[in-house]
Amino acid sequence: MRKKVLFFVEAMGGGVFTYITNLANGLSKEFEIYVAYATRPQTPKDYKKYFNKDVHLIKVKNFDRKISFKDINAFFEMKKICQVVKPDIIHLHSSKAGILGRWAFNGKKIPLFYTPHGYSFLMTDISKQKEKFYRILEKLSASRNCTTISCSYGENQETKEFTTKACYVDNGINIEKINKVIAHTKKKKNKKPVVFTIGRISIQKNPVLFNKIAEHFKDLKFVWIGDGNL
Repeated sequence: MRKKVLFFVEAMGGGVFTYITNLANGLSKEFEIYVAYATRPQTPKDYKKYFNKDVHLIKVKNFDRKISFKDINAFFEMKKICQVVKPDIIHLHSSKAGILGRWAFNGKKIPLFYTPHGYSFLMTDISKQKEKFYRILEKLSASRNCTTISCSYGENQETKEFTTKACYVDNGINIEKINKVIAHTKKKKNKKPVVFTIGRISIQKNPVLFNKIAEHFKDLKFVWIGDGNL
């Protein structure tokens, strides 16, 4: 019998959505995968089509981005989902699921993992009070029996300020899909090499730095693929 992996994903939009679909689909060959989620405005309308047919999707009714009394209901809803699924591993994604999940589960009976996908307190468009509050929440939650898997070296360094149960695995890409694209792309002569990035054009992604790099390398063409408030 295959082991069950349960993902809790409150912020299933943007880069997190791509991450989850790739991870869930890739692991579904060896594990029985369950994704308990909530949608965001950035979530594709046909999001279910992105998952393999053998990936189980469970909508968490009380997941909400904002901090509110709904979080109490979400806490107990997460526990109930776990009781039904009976997973062998739990992996929490994004801050909201990460904080609620680390208190809902003790990590002793069922191995518990958490991936922040960018700590809330690192956002530059929030007040100092919110930044301090989010940092305290993460620090308190880090005392729980859980291993934090960061998506980048920088995020891992932040995690180490809270706990020694930390490691990082860089975001990957689907090599098979990339190879298919390359195979169908005709080589163009006398064209500048192209450097591109894919992501939401927002403060967190630092488009200003991307522009500075582009200005420095005049012999290359730079392209940003994505949308966002900037």
